[in-house]
Parts: sequence; C-alpha cells; structure tokens
Amino acid sequence: MFIYEGSTKQYEEAVEELVREFGRQVQIEGIFLEKHLVASNELTIVFDGLKADVTCRENSHFFRGVGILLQNMAKTGTQSFTVTEQIQFDSLGAMLDCSRSVASLENIKAHIRFMAACGMNILMLYTEDTYEVIGHPYFGAYRGRYSQEELKGLDDYAFQFGIEIIPCIQTLGHLRTVLRWPAFTGLRDTPDVLLVGSPKVEAFLTDLLNSATAPFRSKRIHLGMDEAHGLGLGAYLSENGYRSKSELMAAHLAFVQGICDDLGLDTLIWSDMFFRDNSPSDNYYDIPDDLDLSLLRLPNEHMHVVYWDYYHSDQATYRKFFNLHKQFDKACWFAGAAWTWTGPAPNYSKSFATTQAALMTCKSMEIHNAFCTMWGDNGAETPFYCDRPAFLFFAEHGYANDINLEAFKEKLLFLTGIPYEAWMLIDRMDTLTFDPERIDNPSNPTKYCLYQDVLIGLFDEQIKPFRLDIHYAALADALRVFSDKHVITYYYYTLARLLAIKATLGIRLQDSYIHGDKVALTDIVYEDIPSCIALMEKLKELRETFWYTECRPFGFECLDIRMGGVITRLQTAQRQIQRYLDGEIPYIGELLEPRLKFLPEETDTLPGFYLWEHIISAANISGV
Repeated sequence: MFIYEGSTKQYEEAVEELVREFGRQVQIEGIFLEKHLVASNELTIVFDGLKADVTCRENSHFFRGVGILLQNMAKTGTQSFTVTEQIQFDSLGAMLDCSRSVASLENIKAHIRFMAACGMNILMLYTEDTYEVIGHPYFGAYRGRYSQEELKGLDDYAFQFGIEIIPCIQTLGHLRTVLRWPAFTGLRDTPDVLLVGSPKVEAFLTDLLNSATAPFRSKRIHLGMDEAHGLGLGAYLSENGYRSKSELMAAHLAFVQGICDDLGLDTLIWSDMFFRDNSPSDNYYDIPDDLDLSLLRLPNEHMHVVYWDYYHSDQATYRKFFNLHKQFDKACWFAGAAWTWTGPAPNYSKSFATTQAALMTCKSMEIHNAFCTMWGDNGAETPFYCDRPAFLFFAEHGYANDINLEAFKEKLLFLTGIPYEAWMLIDRMDTLTFDPERIDNPSNPTKYCLYQDVLIGLFDEQIKPFRLDIHYAALADALRVFSDKHVITYYYYTLARLLAIKATLGIRLQDSYIHGDKVALTDIVYEDIPSCIALMEKLKELRETFWYTECRPFGFECLDIRMGGVITRLQTAQRQIQRYLDGEIPYIGELLEPRLKFLPEETDTLPGFYLWEHIISAANISGV
C-alpha cells in the first residue's frame, strides 16, 4: 500500500481502487506518493524507488500518472524512472452507449477506473430513454433506466478520479423507443422525431432537461440533435404546413438552449443537421469544399457543435470539416469512434486508422476537446469490454504528438491482460484485409454469416469467392492460443470455430442437393449441423453471461431471439434434409431457388450488411 503525502491523502481511496484493478502483481510497501498541481501542460512522474512524485495540471492527469507508476513497477519493481508526457487536450474522454444496452453500475465504474488509468477526464453516458424523468413513468419503461440516485452515485464515483460525467441525451430525434408509447402520441412528428413547437413537447423537454441534469455536478450537457430525418414532414406538416428544416431547427435550438440557460448549462449538439441542409444528397459529408457557413448562428456562446466522424482515414477530410465548423463555432468539439456497432465483432483496424487521422488533425488545428464513442447499434451485439483497445488508442493520443505503437501495446497488455496480437485476431473476424479506401463502408461478414439462414442463403452468392470457411478455421487456430487469457478471447475463439463450419454451410448444402450427393447431405445432417448447433448454444451461453455481467437485463431479449433463432433454423434445416433423404418429401423448395448476389456490383470485396432483419429473410418480418 502507498503512503500518502500531503494533499494526496484525500485520493487514497481512489488510488487504492486502481491498485486493486491494475496493480495485482505490484509489490507496494512503504512507497510515498505525492501529487503536485501546476499550470503546465506537462505530466511528469518521478520515482526514486522510495517516493513517487506526480506533477500535473489536474486530477485526471494524476491518475494517469498512478497508472504509469503501477505499470513501471510491475515491469521493473522499485527501479527508478522518470516519465514526462505532453498534455494535448483540455477535455479528452469517452461516450458509452447506454441506450441499446444499459451498462450495469459496476460496468460503468470499471470503465471509469480504466479511463482514469488512461488519463481521460470526461465520460458521457448516452441515454436516449434510459434515465428517470420525473412525472413520465413510460419514459424508459422496461428498458432498465437509471434512477436519479444511481446516476448521482456514479457522478460521485467518477469525481474522485477527476472525471466529469456529462449527460448525453436526445432532445429532437432518435426517440423512437419513447415515441412508440401511446402516452407520447401528441409529442410525435415522425416515429423518431419530436413535434417541435408543440406546447406539450416544450413542457416535456423542460421536465426532461431538469431530470437529466439533476444528478450531476457538470454544468455541461450534450443535447443530441443529430439525424432528425423527416423533421417537419410528419404531424408538423399536417398541423402547420411546410416550414424548412433549417427554420425549425433554429427555433428548436433557441428554445432548448433557453431552458439550459436557466439551468446555467453549457450545451453540446451534434453538427450533422447543419451540413445536411447544405448537401445535395442530405449527406453529412457530401458538401462542397468552398461552402460558406459563416452566416450560421448558434443561439448563444454557451452552445457548441460536435463534429462526429467515424469513417475517414485521411487528414485532408478532417481539415476540411474543421475549417467548415470553425466558420460558425471556433470552439467546436470532435467525436471519433471505437467501431463496435457493425455486428458481433469490433473493427480495431478501422478505429485505429480513423482515430490516427482525426486526432493528428485535431492537434495540428488546435481542437481542444475530443471524445471516443462506443455505439451499440444493431442490438449491442459487441460486448462492452471490446472498447478497451480503441479507448486506450484514443487516450494515448492525448499525451503525445503521435502514438508510440510499442508503448501502446505494452500498456494495453498491462491494463487488460490480453496481448495486442490477440485483440488484432479478434479484429480479423471482420477485417480479412484492411483497405483504407473502403473505410466508409466496412465489411462485417461475421454478422451475416452468423445470422443468415442455411436453407435460404441470402448472402451465399456474395461470399462464395472468399472461402470464409478457410479464413475462420485459420482464425480459430490462431485464437486457440489465447482462448484461456480472458472470457472475451474464448468467446471469439468459439465464434470463429462456429463460422468455420457455418459460413459456407449453405453453399455446400445447395451444391450437394443440386448434384444429388446424398452422402454429403447425410454428413451435413449428422456432422455439420449438430456441430453448428452445439457451438451456437455455447456461443449463446457465453454472450448471455457477458450481457448479465456487463448490462442490465433489458435488451438481452433481442439478442436471445436472434441467437436462438439461428439454432431453431438449423434444427429446421436438419429435419427438412432428413425428410428429403428418407423420401418423405420430394424436394427442398428453398434449395431450388437460384442464388443471387445481394449487391451485384460488389465483386472483389466483401460489403457490409448491418440490419439483422435484412439478413435473416427476404420476407417483411417487421409487419409494416
């Protein structure tokens, strides 16, 4: 245990939390720990074997210093060292998507400890409808919403590590799960978007903002406002006639900012709606290089825009968009991504490439505030724990002019216990080859190979040239070495073993059927399908364990249905093939259907398909 000197005494409990988390192999006996706060952008850790001095600008930097101290002591014991780093950002942090899956309180605390060791100082909890709004019982019903008391407890916990929790909500679009309730019918413009200007909506937003901010010390809030597609074109159009999106947006921003001004809050909003209004295709990034945005006005100096870009790997694009943003907000923020939303597997190659380009540009253009998002679109199929490499890569950019890859690898191993090589094998679930030119349309074969039906084979013709069975078999062999390192590596080892059989099972099934190869069909019935079912059951069990460890229960029903559906359809295929072999049915109708490419123009690369409902069937399963 450390001996705490002077002002460091008040941080004893938080430091000991980091020691328990990351210092299990470190022998700490009689070592003095002292903190010195200075008005400097340097973080310095000096250790002489008996005393550690951490000199820095703020508390979050101090805890990064503690992490560096623990890492060095784990490596060299009480050997003396000095480390000096350059602090690159004022605000550097992460955003957890707690809407698709609602992270457990302990999971968020684990993220706080990880972020503290990385030196991040802001955490955004993205909650569309998963927080308590006083007076609105249907808001977050059956979704695992956080109570105000729980959020206050998290704020207290983060505060001791120098981390500011900024609530991150939605005040215009992305509210489908709320607006589905009959109780909110009068507040709905379109299924996703609020009816702006409505007295009911204005009263609701007043309640929303009071409830969202009450638990937190922060005097900042992220209001969302992104992707409000169809704004003014639903109930608003019927009730009020046509009014341009830009007019509606300006009026709505002014109203919401007025509430926040009364609460003494600085606000952040996503910036894409300003750019979509100036795009010929309503696309955030499809705008002229010489676009003049200097006439755009935010409600007042307390509102700032966040440029979110998860796609580009060239600095020229970021320079262009930062210049455009600075025309109307010189203090704009940046948001990058951990690439955890394309299916069951993360894409670290894409995350690292986009982060590298984005943050190098941020530093050269004096963008002082940045955070890394972990979205959980598509049902939160990627476990939360998979964000660690991307968050750390983002954080390391906050303390150096550029990334030292070897130092990053060492720190990643120290903080997670999983080698960089194992993490990058997980990356290969989807990244067969990394092509920066296709970073805006990444492939995710893991998802459609996992979920597609073996009898129907919607994607069989698309994947046929790529021999994914060989790819996943080789990947399973490589992951076997690391399978006992952590439950996460065992999970992806199991997934690779499953896809080594299932990815091309539909192709082999139809080929055997068309050629009348009943021996091969028999092998599929008695060997391949039972192996797939057994591995799928194991995978489902592991994912369930993961979910209930990391998240509140609500939301798992979606994954349960998806993964359980794969097992059910494999069992149906097994029965149908057996009936055919036994002469009970004259043919298998699904296998007579000619296979077509889902995207005929894609020939030399594996495309991305992201919606589960488009993968499992050509039928309209939504009922709309």
